[in-house]
Amino acid sequence: MSAFKYNQRIRFERPGPADPDYGTPGSTWLPVAEVWAKVEDAKPSKSESTEHGLRLARDAATVWIRYRDGITSDMRVVELTGRKRTLSITGGPASINGQRELEFTVEKYSV
Repeated sequence: MSAFKYNQRIRFERPGPADPDYGTPGSTWLPVAEVWAKVEDAKPSKSESTEHGLRLARDAATVWIRYRDGITSDMRVVELTGRKRTLSITGGPASINGQRELEFTVEKYSV
């Protein structure tokens, strides 16, 4: 595993506390960790679809980082270098290479 493959800086964020009166999810995000990562955009294919007359395009990618405990699918990823997108975790994280790396899929976060 080459250290040069992790060439982008990302930050993991988790949802903030829920509204105490209504129990609805909070609108704030709290930082969890900043790490080096490899971010590879999904190859173009049938990434556009039409739903109820609206054209939808997926902006998806795969992310690899060194293994780290505490990363869950309810978090989001903020690219600090590169395209500087905010991405929601849609698949994983999966432990690969004998628990030396985490791999997960992400898509552009929509509000």
